[in-house]
Amino acid sequence: MYKKKRILAIIAARSGSKSIRDKNLSKINGKTLLEWIISKALNSKYIDKIYVSTDSSKYKKLSNRYGAYCPKLRPKNISGGNSTEIEYISHTLNVLKEKNFYPDYIVRLQPTSPFQTTKDIDNSIKKIVNNKNATSLQVVSESSQSPLKALQLYKKKYLKPYFYSNSNNEVLNRQKLKKSYYRSNIIISKTKNILKNKTQIGKRSLIYLIPSNRSIDINDRYDLEVAKMINKKFGFLKNV
Repeated sequence: MYKKKRILAIIAARSGSKSIRDKNLSKINGKTLLEWIISKALNSKYIDKIYVSTDSSKYKKLSNRYGAYCPKLRPKNISGGNSTEIEYISHTLNVLKEKNFYPDYIVRLQPTSPFQTTKDIDNSIKKIVNNKNATSLQVVSESSQSPLKALQLYKKKYLKPYFYSNSNNEVLNRQKLKKSYYRSNIIISKTKNILKNKTQIGKRSLIYLIPSNRSIDINDRYDLEVAKMINKKFGFLKNV
């Protein structure tokens, strides 16, 4: 608890990944991705409860063994590839309502982003709790490419800019473009805003910047191998 605010961590860990079977149980440095993220949350000074939202009995059993709280499975109808985060967050809040636990803030975490730290979590919590107007906070990294440099195909063979056009489709000078950012998968939301507006982010989302070498999101086997190499070089995941 921070400044008398109840803080809930929700770790999203559905089992239906098509790129890697049981992706959340992939191992780096001897531990599963699920165990790593639970351990980061357990070491937080401010998180009051760690809830794992999963559709897998195996994940449920492991989550409880690792020290998280997973009393029931996420329904199948909100566990598909097209299901939204608001759906499983709402399901979690309804489960905890039965236990008389009403969080002020929700910290959404994912096993597939293993290099984010307990320090990231705690500093992010402090930042949003100390800003009464913020609806959310997103942990991000600076993008190496501006979205304004993206291209799209037209007439099935020609390239043109995705977001703008000029007479000759000239290349934009990178130094003249505003900095852009991509989400690194910690999102902290104010619960009142979720319940009232049915939105996880809202109109006033704070920034918490981390370096790009800690921002990997593991989606496939290539990402997993890259993550292992990054960890070998920088030692982000250490057994203590």
